[in-house]
Amino acid sequence: MLRIAKRYSREPGGLALRQFARRHLGRLHKQQHGDKPYVSVLYGLSHRQELLSGGEIPEEYDKKTIQQLLRRPCKPARYDVLQRGERLLISARNSVATDEELSVQYGQPLAQFTAVQNIVIVNQQPVVLPDPDNPDSSPVPLIPPSEQTPLRIDTGQERLTIKTLKKPDWADAIYCDEQGLSVIYRQHRITYPAWATRVDADEKGLFADVCIDGVTQRLRAILSGTFMMGSPPDEAERDDDEDYHQVILTQGYWLADTACTQALWQAVMGENPSDFQDDPENPVESVSWLDVQVFLKKLNQQIPGLQVRLPSEAQWEYACRAGT
Repeated sequence: MLRIAKRYSREPGGLALRQFARRHLGRLHKQQHGDKPYVSVLYGLSHRQELLSGGEIPEEYDKKTIQQLLRRPCKPARYDVLQRGERLLISARNSVATDEELSVQYGQPLAQFTAVQNIVIVNQQPVVLPDPDNPDSSPVPLIPPSEQTPLRIDTGQERLTIKTLKKPDWADAIYCDEQGLSVIYRQHRITYPAWATRVDADEKGLFADVCIDGVTQRLRAILSGTFMMGSPPDEAERDDDEDYHQVILTQGYWLADTACTQALWQAVMGENPSDFQDDPENPVESVSWLDVQVFLKKLNQQIPGLQVRLPSEAQWEYACRAGT
């Protein structure tokens, strides 16, 4: 059996050999597969087409042995690793194609390599390369890398590693061209509000502080935008009045980043109606909608230029979704 495996590891063999290898594998217990080196050769011979079509090598077989078995020498050819959106492709390099033509047709070139065999190993799985002599040969799609698992390509002569680059929160888009990596972002000019004691930005974005009698309330800048308001028809526990529809907020607004504290209510109203007063940073409670309207009116009177009110339903839902 070992001599048979050695002989046909150098040449694929015919249908009869593949059927024989499958029958022999079927007679072996699964736990014996890893104990006998020739078994991996038989598996590669009997499942060659499946593996070349993207099938995964089971864990009980030796991947390096099978990968080497699948390789076949070919004349040197150039290949490109291309990106289109989140998709990655391997394309045969046409001798007359420019990077710009490749970018328009398939995507932005990320890397190039020369192959002298018919397959490359991508994250330990064989991938058949497109035919460089066939101008109609389609690029081969790859599973894109993740933050945890980079894309590793072993050509037999060199190894390429492609890792993801997460778009910064402040950027609208990132892209790569012949000049390198670039980002697209927005700049906003914001007039310093007269009512604010401090305006600054942190990892969560722009904020402004309002201070009254030593109590500070922070407000966050919510930029204008578009979102789907309501509940999708297939969402669990959906009510009939939660129509799913698009809402466009044409103007940004400031929104307090916490509920009104008992300390702030005390500073504005001179009293604390809450039942649970163990911590002044607790939210104020035991107040009615009319009580809140009186509170807002007094707060606006005490700080010139401040025009606070309760947020609309659309403003509240847009902020709570936080871009999700």
